[in-house]
Amino acid sequence: SASASASASASSSVGGCADAGTRRGGGPSSGRRVSLLGAALAAATAATTLGDDVARARSSATVRAPSPMRGAVDGGGFECATTLPRGYHLTRGANSRYEVTPGGARGALTADDDGAAVVTMTIRVDAPSEAVDGDVVGVDCVVYFCRDEDVCLAQRVRFEAVVRDDAVDAVARAAFLVPGEASDAAVATGTFSVPSFD
Repeated sequence: SASASASASASSSVGGCADAGTRRGGGPSSGRRVSLLGAALAAATAATTLGDDVARARSSATVRAPSPMRGAVDGGGFECATTLPRGYHLTRGANSRYEVTPGGARGALTADDDGAAVVTMTIRVDAPSEAVDGDVVGVDCVVYFCRDEDVCLAQRVRFEAVVRDDAVDAVARAAFLVPGEASDAAVATGTFSVPSFD
């Protein structure tokens, strides 16, 4: 099909990271610059339009906040932090994003500090008005990340917090450390599982 062909083409282009830079010890030749630029544009466009098919997908992870959150009436919220392995950065031009359930609030994932050696993306969402005592609030994230001139990777992580009217803290917090390339073992604050491979 057309979508399968586009996916295959994008996958072959993403062999070099979508925002590949020059190698240490000297820049690429002009021909290689053109080749890198073409691959970068193709990968960035495909990552935005085709989704996870263009990047090497990692095992999905689910992280449950260790403490509950209060509901919307009591000013409840959920703070979620995702940290990339050292040496990796968000793929520029790709659609790293999150969505909250219930309610459907959504937004883009951005680095807390672009210049940091280790990249962390922290988001804080208000408790959905639809969530009542005992409900679970979920924040589903899709993160595209890579190293310069390396394959791009895609990580899905779902953060969950239980709403409790009598919660000690208004805001629940959870964190996830994306595993390095050598291992798919997830390291998280709270409990987690790896239910499937995308």
